[in-house]
Amino acid sequence: MVTITISIGLPTGIRLLAANVERKAAQYAESVIYTLPSHALPVPLTVSCADPAVKRRLTSYLSDLQAECARMGGVIGNNSREPNIG
Repeated sequence: MVTITISIGLPTGIRLLAANVERKAAQYAESVIYTLPSHALPVPLTVSCADPAVKRRLTSYLSDLQAECARMGGVIGNNSREPNIG
């Protein structure tokens, strides 16, 4: 079992997320990113995990997600896409 932590820098402070499964970590981070207005993106984030492949996939996915949300403009809300990881 992998322990994954994601810290997301928000205008109001740092949000720290933790999960034991890659998909759940992605969903937690998505829920935070989707609530942000596009002008606030990208926000700094750090993925920590003992498995370098998981860390790399999540970091890449969440960076791409932020870029997509910024391009779309506005607050996306609950219109999440299925994480395309692993």
